[in-house]
Amino acid sequence: MLWALVALLLFSFPSLLFAHHAMEYIEMESYNLARKGDFVLHIHYDYFVEDRDDPGSDHYEFTPGLSYGVTDYLMFDVHTHLSKFGIEHIVPQRRALYEPGGPSPFFEAAAFSLQAKIPSFFPVDVGLALSYEVPFRRSVDLLDGKKVFERTLILSRDLGEHRNLCANLKFGKDGDETVKEWALGAKTPLTEDPHGIAAGIEVFGPFEKEEGVDYAKRLFILVGSYFPLGSQNVQMKTGLGFNLGFERLRVNATLLYLF
Repeated sequence: MLWALVALLLFSFPSLLFAHHAMEYIEMESYNLARKGDFVLHIHYDYFVEDRDDPGSDHYEFTPGLSYGVTDYLMFDVHTHLSKFGIEHIVPQRRALYEPGGPSPFFEAAAFSLQAKIPSFFPVDVGLALSYEVPFRRSVDLLDGKKVFERTLILSRDLGEHRNLCANLKFGKDGDETVKEWALGAKTPLTEDPHGIAAGIEVFGPFEKEEGVDYAKRLFILVGSYFPLGSQNVQMKTGLGFNLGFERLRVNATLLYLF
């Protein structure tokens, strides 16, 4: 009954952008969740270059969040974004107030999510996620921020301890805009210690083609490294991202603390 209710909640909503509470990968959702009663404090820093020829389109985010294992198969997450945006992100009628560097950092939005994993009856592990993000007033005023609904199908396959292949199929609604995206990821330890340093790659792309735009350049690749910081309860993740052509770039640093 629980899984029927979760599935109904996930797929009755209209329709994603990638999340910030992933347990295994940097950006992709994974099958693994916090166990019942466990908390995960996660802190992220991201710097985005949206156009290498236009520094006014750069922005960065500091994202603190907290996940909680409601059961061994269900996790709740809440996080917020403290963001700094270049002038090109600001709505035209407000740009004159903030030229040339854009406004000071501000809290952009709060996000809430519910993620579930279905007990393993299949060769591929199946998980589901539902997220809702609401912009704060300053985001609405300066960025024309919209509410975002997200739903994600997670398909995962372990190939040994901490060696994994994963796929995300994501469908969302960003204001009036429909978003349909996919992601593929792989992760493997780099040493004989499966709990030591590991490397991973995540590839993101839209389902739909855009007329006049090379589809290959719309793909985004995120290469990551993962390693414990003195304890299995503390993990550091770092990543470098780029599209094919290097017009768009990203750097990420993530800290997870399980307690």
